[in-house]
Formats: sequence, structure tokens, C-alpha cells
Amino acid sequence: MLVVAVTAGVLVWHPWAGSGQNDAGAGGASSSPLRSTGAAFPDAPLLVRMDTDPGSSTCHSVIGRRDSTTDDPKQVIDGTCDALPQWSPDNKSFAFTRKTGQGSAVWTANADGTDVRRVAAIAGGRVSWSPDGKRLAVLRRQDGVQQLFAVTVSDGSAQQLTTGTAKVEDPAWSPDGKHIAVCLQKTSGWQIHVVDPARPGAEPRQVTHQPRRALDPVWSPDGRSFAYTAGAPDVGTGGDIHIVKADGTDDRTLVRTAAQEMDPVWSPDGKWVAFVRGPFDRPAIWAVRADGTGERRLTTGSTPEGHPSWR
Repeated sequence: MLVVAVTAGVLVWHPWAGSGQNDAGAGGASSSPLRSTGAAFPDAPLLVRMDTDPGSSTCHSVIGRRDSTTDDPKQVIDGTCDALPQWSPDNKSFAFTRKTGQGSAVWTANADGTDVRRVAAIAGGRVSWSPDGKRLAVLRRQDGVQQLFAVTVSDGSAQQLTTGTAKVEDPAWSPDGKHIAVCLQKTSGWQIHVVDPARPGAEPRQVTHQPRRALDPVWSPDGRSFAYTAGAPDVGTGGDIHIVKADGTDDRTLVRTAAQEMDPVWSPDGKWVAFVRGPFDRPAIWAVRADGTGERRLTTGSTPEGHPSWR
């Protein structure tokens, strides 16, 4: 879930999520029985949101690109309130959200930051590419409710995919294109559901059944599981990072500390997960192997970073 507020000069994206079953102990340990594979750290760049003026009373977030093996992120496009970058499937471009006086919209740009183009108005929040790179899953308000839409990148045309009264957040298109994971706010709280984009308006299938909130789902590259944010800020350990199979089984804790963790994203080979660790006005990018070993901090500079997208 993404609730945006301008606080201390940054966009504070609050992904309050739920977890629960099969939790590991505190301190970032994983409850997975898997052994460490010792996978090498990926040599692949990440897109990130950089907060260039965290002391300001207005939003000053820009899209940056960092070599994952060095701590030297560079701004790639000009902007003053840009966030939530997402690499396209072919890695030749990326999408991002931009907030202006006219509201929020999804934009695209080439990988080198050229050809910046507005695609369509949205309600804010995350966007996600279809595997063929032709559409983006976005959020829009319809009849007073935030719903899931698919927007065609070439012309901005849109198709509504969800209906009903439950607010939708955090779309994530599956690698095979057959499903879109979303988070729905129902009477039981925020939980991950799956939508069939070929059946607009069909009832979403619930995946997580947690006593805490579950948000920020992101599919593993093989489509067999999700990483997601589990928990609420200032409650227990705050947000933690979980992994769950796509059918909702084998829910396990990947990262849990006293700090707020959120916004997971898989490495292209599926062997690492990058994530954000708070506080919200000074977020930093961390990474850990999918078996819970090898945790490391990537952000060591003074510029706060969030919203990683691994190429």
C-alpha cells in the first residue's frame, strides 16, 4: 500500500503490510529450511528514488540509477517529484510516477533518461509492466473507489480490471502475464489477491490470510512466489519482508528487525531480494539472499534512497 505525504521534503510511501504464519525470530533471520546457496551478488543496476532535499517542506524526489556493486547513484532524468521507477521487460526503458500541480501520472523514459513521455493520469501508487511491455497496470479512482486499470503505453487508453468497494493498491504483473497481484483493503484488512486481466471484473483470488497486513507484493522471476511487506509501522517490529508461494502456502520471514522494512524487489536471477529499511525520512537500500543470508547495505552515502527496481 502506498499512502503519499510530503514530510520533511520527501515522499513518504507507507507500505503497511501483513504477515503472520511461520515467522522467524527477530534480527533478520529466515525461517526457511533452505541452505545458503552462496549466490554471488548480482552485477545489475538498480533504479531508485533519490531524495535530493530531505530538509525541504516540498517534494524533491528524483529517479536515480546505481551500479549495484558501487555506492555512486546518478540522477537519470530531470524532475522534482518522481518516484516508483520500474524497468520495462526488455530493460530498454522504465516507467515512473510523477506528481505535479495537475495531479499524478505515469511516465516513461529510455534507460539513459532520454525521451521522457507522459502516458496517462493515475491516482498515484505503484505501476507494473505487462511482460510484453505493451501495457502498464495502474491505479485510478472510479466511482470514488481506487481500482486497477491496464493502460496501453502507446496511446494511454485504459481498461478497468477490478470493480467493487475494496480499495486496490500495489499492482504487480506476473511473469507469464496471466495474473496481476494486488492488495485489497477488505474488512479483514489489507491482503494480497490475484486478478485475471483476461476477465475484467471477476472476483480476485485471495493469496495471503495473515493476522497482519500484507502489501507490496512482487513476483519472483519464475512466478512461483511473492516477496512482500508484512506488518504495520510502530506495531511490534514494524514492517518486515516475507516470501510466500503464489498459492499462499509456505509463508516465511526473510527479514525482520526493529527497523521498518518495506518495498522488496527480486534480483533478475531470483537469488537476491533488495528492500528499503527506514526511518521514512532517511530510507536506505539493503539486499539479502533469498535464503536469508548475506544481508548488506547498499546505500552508504548521505542521499536517502527508496523504491528499488532491479534490472
